[in-house]
Amino acid sequence: MSKINLLGIGLLFTVCLPVQAFYYTNQNFLNLDHETPVYFETTYSGGFWGYTDTGREFTQKPIINDLDLRIHRFTIDEVFFYITDRGPIFAESDLQAVSIYYTLS
Repeated sequence: MSKINLLGIGLLFTVCLPVQAFYYTNQNFLNLDHETPVYFETTYSGGFWGYTDTGREFTQKPIINDLDLRIHRFTIDEVFFYITDRGPIFAESDLQAVSIYYTLS
């Protein structure tokens, strides 16, 4: 195969594949435009997973607890936070998220 054919195939892949121009972190997540989810499905545990228009995977998993609280942990790239009926909670752990949840009452 000639170098020109290889170059053409390489360019075709770079043009057709989605590009992730940035990486979500807890520091930049609230300040960036969020990508559009294009596919997601529910899991047996009551959460879901999917991916965005650029192929970035995300999950939302329920946090199992004995307090009958409905809290889900959302993750995408390095970002994670908790989704509750009292709004989003940014916490370092499940236990800290439950503690913050109770202070919001």
